[in-house]
Amino acid sequence: MERKEDSFQKFCEALALKPEQITSELKAFYEEAEQNGELDCDTCVSAGFLNQLQEKYELFPILLGEVLHGAEVIRQDASYLKYTNILRLCVKNKQMDKYIPFIQAEKDNVAACFAPLFAVLAYVEEAEAEMCRRGIPKEVRLSVHKAYEKMVLKRKNLFGFSALTSTYYFWSRHYIKPDIYPIGELEFEITSMNAYTMVLENVKDGSLWPIREWKECGSYFEGKPIQRGGSLGEEQQFLSEEYRVLLQPGDDILSVHIPRNAHIDGAHYRKDYQSALEFFAEYYPEKHVKAITCHSWLMDPELSECVKAGSNIMDFQHYYHVCPFNSSGKEVFSFVFYKPVQGYEELPENTSLERALKKRYLEDNPIYAYLGVHML
Repeated sequence: MERKEDSFQKFCEALALKPEQITSELKAFYEEAEQNGELDCDTCVSAGFLNQLQEKYELFPILLGEVLHGAEVIRQDASYLKYTNILRLCVKNKQMDKYIPFIQAEKDNVAACFAPLFAVLAYVEEAEAEMCRRGIPKEVRLSVHKAYEKMVLKRKNLFGFSALTSTYYFWSRHYIKPDIYPIGELEFEITSMNAYTMVLENVKDGSLWPIREWKECGSYFEGKPIQRGGSLGEEQQFLSEEYRVLLQPGDDILSVHIPRNAHIDGAHYRKDYQSALEFFAEYYPEKHVKAITCHSWLMDPELSECVKAGSNIMDFQHYYHVCPFNSSGKEVFSFVFYKPVQGYEELPENTSLERALKKRYLEDNPIYAYLGVHML
């Protein structure tokens, strides 16, 4: 019988994990899963399981052949089958980013490209059961399930090969739960204000002040305001007579997400907002939505320097009151400049927006994600 130590070492060598990726936490997780007989389970990569999902939910009208081939490759590779199951168990335990270092998707490594997909497909039936329990219509349920192929196709269209990348693996938790639904051109997530941020409004000028490390001190709030780029400013006082609480931890909100190439002109998005509010009021009656929010680079007020007044982008932004929030300043590289380059000087200049953004980044002047808030 192979020793646990040898089994784990072979697993790490087969996946070419780097020394810093081989943690004691990963080893403990691996050994527990192995002891429980979870690592060699091939259900989520079986052709029967995948064909059943296809028949019931029409998951892969375009990519079914590639998906089935990827599953076959993994079934024949013991180490990648274990990797798939570790990812699957992380999903099951709601610890998707805790234990396993994510293996980079590469064109010649079909197993690495598809393992994350099979890990999340294992929970399609659970998502279906939850949506059925809420009475959500079939066409909406199918649109949620079809998100998996859309995510894989995005990679294929951009780089020429199919894969579920780490970004979309983590994002898929929303479709597993599920708490996010495509409605019209946009996606809407039913969620709540995070536990460490409060948003205040200046009652005189209507400006928003997100604060952290806050406390209520009778006639005033004390806390550190979030600044442009997400850093915290010096602690200051906010008098209750001058500021009111707009959003606080636990408040139900409807978070807007903007797919690439979505039409965000007023005729589309305002209709989508109304449809979303009606949808969640009917199927999530326990939620009491206080605001529609959008945390996006499209909310940065300095975009007015990059696009024309009256453009769809500025019209979309002006629906909200905006304030600084968490941001890397790199969000545009997921939605505008999505193909990797060696340096900013190589960024494309095909549109006026690309040209304006490139100029800013060459000048070390990023566009940041802001939080947009529209109170209901």
